[in-house]
Amino acid sequence: MILELDAGNTRVKWRIIDELGQRRGGGFLNSDATAGDMLQPLLAARNLHAARMVSVASPVVSQSIAFMLQAAFGLDLQLAKVKAECSGVRNPYKVVSKLGADRWLAVLAANKRYGPNCLVVDCGSATTVELMAAGEYLGGVILPGASLMYKALYSDTHQVKVEHNVPSDLVVGNDTESAVDNGVWGAQVGLISLYRNKLLEKLGQGTGVEVVLCGGDAKKVAPLLPFAYRLDEELVLDGLEVACPIVRVLSN
Repeated sequence: MILELDAGNTRVKWRIIDELGQRRGGGFLNSDATAGDMLQPLLAARNLHAARMVSVASPVVSQSIAFMLQAAFGLDLQLAKVKAECSGVRNPYKVVSKLGADRWLAVLAANKRYGPNCLVVDCGSATTVELMAAGEYLGGVILPGASLMYKALYSDTHQVKVEHNVPSDLVVGNDTESAVDNGVWGAQVGLISLYRNKLLEKLGQGTGVEVVLCGGDAKKVAPLLPFAYRLDEELVLDGLEVACPIVRVLSN
């Protein structure tokens, strides 16, 4: 069994897959220094032979999990690294390491699964949009996610303090609550729509684009989009197979 982990800014997503790539369990943890201690009992009965992880969280999170895996199972944690090129996809950043590892893995997985023309959207603490045209990774944009937008309004204004609600449709609000809800979620949809149009313009007439959504808020954003999309909640984890292949040495 292989343990795969995606450590984000607020949570650690984990899953177990077997040698055929079939999911055999998983869940979520807080992305903090206790992650290793919290994960150990969940893995106690697992026959693990490898572990790999992508992380944009504090290094303490990776250290906590790596220490637990070594102490409890004798496993070394393989951390995904951003490279100049992987599986035919080139990193367009001038400083390669500045690209977020989660963004890189989502692009690698989308390219492998959905083809060369993709808009890859990760709806998490931040909303990131990545553009792939004819197999070339062009780069992306980053926007505060819905939760951060609500927090900014709540903490930095006196009278715009509302609950978080997802509208069923994007309309003009007729009270503060609906105005904020439609503004926050409209910003997410607007960003995605803008860069989908830019990608379509670049590709030219007759070429389609796969819009692929992942991340904790993907299910909330998806129904608001005015075009077809694919929901792939484990896209970043799937990128681990591309970025961190595991080769087992079989004894005679």
